[in-house]
Amino acid sequence: MAGAIYYLVALVLWGALALKVPALRRDWNDPIIRAMCAVVLFAGASWALAAPSSIAAINHTTGTPNIAAPVVYAVSTAYSTACLTLMACWAYPDSDRARRISRMWMLICIFVCVALFVLFFLGNAPLERRRDLAVYYANTPFISVMIILYLVTDTIAAAITSMLCVVWATRSRISGWSRTGLLVLVTGFTLNAAFGVVTLTAVIGTRMGHEMTFLGATMAPRLVALGAILVSVGYILPVAGTRIDSTLAYIRLAPLSRHLHDNTKYTMHLSRWSSAQMRLTSRQTVIQDGIIRIARYLDPAVQHSAEQSALASGATRRDAQAIGDAAMLVIAAIRRTQPHQPAQLVTSLDHLVRVSRAIHTPIVESVRDRALESQRA
Repeated sequence: MAGAIYYLVALVLWGALALKVPALRRDWNDPIIRAMCAVVLFAGASWALAAPSSIAAINHTTGTPNIAAPVVYAVSTAYSTACLTLMACWAYPDSDRARRISRMWMLICIFVCVALFVLFFLGNAPLERRRDLAVYYANTPFISVMIILYLVTDTIAAAITSMLCVVWATRSRISGWSRTGLLVLVTGFTLNAAFGVVTLTAVIGTRMGHEMTFLGATMAPRLVALGAILVSVGYILPVAGTRIDSTLAYIRLAPLSRHLHDNTKYTMHLSRWSSAQMRLTSRQTVIQDGIIRIARYLDPAVQHSAEQSALASGATRRDAQAIGDAAMLVIAAIRRTQPHQPAQLVTSLDHLVRVSRAIHTPIVESVRDRALESQRA
């Protein structure tokens, strides 16, 4: 059961990758998207390979005890490199500087990966250790150097990435879901750095003769597991957050869309797999088209009266304006009379959502009821 957490984390990470695959197919030449996909791919791979059953399978298949250690370390190093490359692409988009920095990180990654395997084969680790290799072989020549090299590289990379995320998040043009995602990334990479520090402490403590198995084999994996999940969440938040906003706006526009739908011939054929943004665009188009078709019936007097009533009842200026527009739309659909002066509607998404909410407020319903009674009379 304990080993299942490794595969669970890998599935979460690869689930984040699945969200990015459509963007990767559309914009393969975009270095930011490629780097982001590489980050999540290598993160998931490192966790899938680090599972005890995966380690046993690698060792058994190759016939070399503990060969899984440099394999996992190399994949984790590639993950750290992808993170640093992504930061470079974010900081210097579409520039030669980003490409130079990315090449530098890749060369360092190649050097470290080669060194990991060289040190492993120079050393001697005959007894398979699936969970506590770092602590168990802390005093073994070459193997201990391999472990320390990996931990130092991983810790430095996580610390640098975390600091770059902090710098990026403090820039004034970063806001909303992107800013939230960066702050989550800061936490995730800080936990990854903490994993390196804790494991290094366990290795050094073991070399000094202290018992550090719990620290290196239990606490450290928990830190890096939480860090990996947070990093995954941080990368998908900007994408998922935008979809959440679009979905909520789509739902909130439903009353206004239903009210205006009979007055428009606009239709868009949507499948069950249509994106939230496409559905929102369709609903906005229905609303805009419906407003255009009843524009000549819009009465500014109705708008002003309802707005003043809303203000008198304690509504904010923005909410009062939305209530006024909602009342005017309702009456326009009922009366269909030519006003002396056309009214102007604010058609931003935020305001339309407020208008949609105002459709069923007491003021608007009262105005509508009076108009219906007048029409019947």
